[in-house]
Amino acid sequence: CVESGVHVSLATGRIPGPWFDALKEQVPGIGACVFGNGALVVDGSGSPIWESQLPDEIVAAVREYTLGGCAGGDSAARLCVLAATRWEPGAPHAIRYVELSPDGSPSAITSL
Repeated sequence: CVESGVHVSLATGRIPGPWFDALKEQVPGIGACVFGNGALVVDGSGSPIWESQLPDEIVAAVREYTLGGCAGGDSAARLCVLAATRWEPGAPHAIRYVELSPDGSPSAITSL
């Protein structure tokens, strides 16, 4: 496609990772790509050209709701929460999923 002059981009709900490097090798000349349902846009080399962050008040609301690892304080409603974050700024694959486990105990998603 690219050799024929077709502009190729990617849009996905996932975050970039090693799989994106493999894709770039298979599709040389890939253009800007959209990740995280629009929260991150990178150029063809994988460098961020736009990103969105949650406002502090939203982060605080999520933190309050998930305190103790339970939904809204209901001890019977154990939570499994993933967040995408910039782990090592400037490093390849710096954006990673992290598990939010306020009490530190493993959950059903820990091994993912």
